[in-house]
This record gives sequence, C-alpha cells and structure tokens, in this order.
Amino acid sequence: RIHAAVSRASMAAGRLGPAREHAQTALVLDPALADGHEAMSHVLALGDWNWREARQHLETAIELDPDHVPALAGLAALDALDGEAALARQRMEQARSEDPASAILASDLALLHFYERRYRLAADVSRQAVELGAPRDFPDRIAIRAYLQLEDYAATRAAIVSMLQRGDGPDDLVQRFRVIPDRQLANAFYEWWLARERLDDNSLATQAILLAELGRDDEAVR
Repeated sequence: RIHAAVSRASMAAGRLGPAREHAQTALVLDPALADGHEAMSHVLALGDWNWREARQHLETAIELDPDHVPALAGLAALDALDGEAALARQRMEQARSEDPASAILASDLALLHFYERRYRLAADVSRQAVELGAPRDFPDRIAIRAYLQLEDYAATRAAIVSMLQRGDGPDDLVQRFRVIPDRQLANAFYEWWLARERLDDNSLATQAILLAELGRDDEAVR
C-alpha cells in the first residue's frame, strides 16, 4: 500500500517516472492489491493516455474490492469520457455513498448530473460540495450554470454573490451582480468567467466552451 500511495502522490506532483516505478513495485509485491491497480491506472490514463489498459486495472481493482472509492471514481471518469454519462453517474453515486464527506466526489457527481441535464440535482449536489469545503469555486460554477438552465435567476444571483464573497471578490463586482437585470446574468457571468480563465492562462477547452455559451462560435472554434 505504501508504494501505491507514493505512486499517487508522485502523479499529483507530475513525476511520472517515480509514479510508474512505485505502481509497478506495488503490483509485484501484491498482484491482488486493489490500491496498486488503481495507482497503475493513474499512470496509464494520465501519463500514457492509455485509457483501455487503465480501465482494465480499475476493473481489476473493483473485482478485488467492490467498494474501492478511488477505483469507482476513476471508472466513472473514463465512462464519462466514453460518453456513458448515466453509468458514470451510477459509479460516482456508489463512490459517494462510501465516502459522503468527500467534497471532491460531490463536485464530480454534480458535474455528471449537469451533463445528464438533471439541473436541479446538479445544483443541489453542488451546494452540498460547497458546504463540505470543496476547493476553489468549481462546484459554485456548476450550480450557477444549472440555475441558469432552470431560469432560476434568484438562485443564480445568490450563488454568484456567495461565490464572489467567499473568494474575496471586489465589492463593486459583487454589487454589479446584485443589481444586473435577470436576462443579462448569463452573459455577465460567462464574460467574467472567461476573463478569469484568460487572466490565469487556463484551459483553452474551457475558454472555447465559454465562448460558445456567449454565442461567439467563430472564436470558440479558433
């Protein structure tokens, strides 16, 4: 188990070589160790982009330990990438039932609800993630997008203001979102989010999604 834990920590630090070495050592020492298979799946999926073999290791981990939370979450992520949103959600719900205090699992489950257009559930589970202390504002953004889909502008406004206040947002920005007309909320929110992504030089894929939300399709394609 120690080698599996070191492998996961190495992957988190971006050290692929040591991560692979420790995952391999864990499996040599105990081929029936679920943690070892789950650690190797991280190396294969995130280091080699070999999702097929990563899935095989995750499935083995589940066979060895049906309630293995990281393996369930890992399979859910691969299912989502394969377009199997319902199966991904079912696995994530099982993982969360085993670890209900995990803010990360709650956030991931909320996102899967959103992808299935279960917007009310997405918003509710996002708020739970916030209450559990989810890092940054990832679940807030899921909740806000869900409320926008539901055209629940009061909830949208409250969620935006709460997110900004918890993140020490400037008072003038908070006040702007307090008074902006309902029908302008979506564009204002996505413009703010896009500006943040560009300022932090974050994911181009996220920027493309936001541009599409704003109806700027030509820029999104570029």
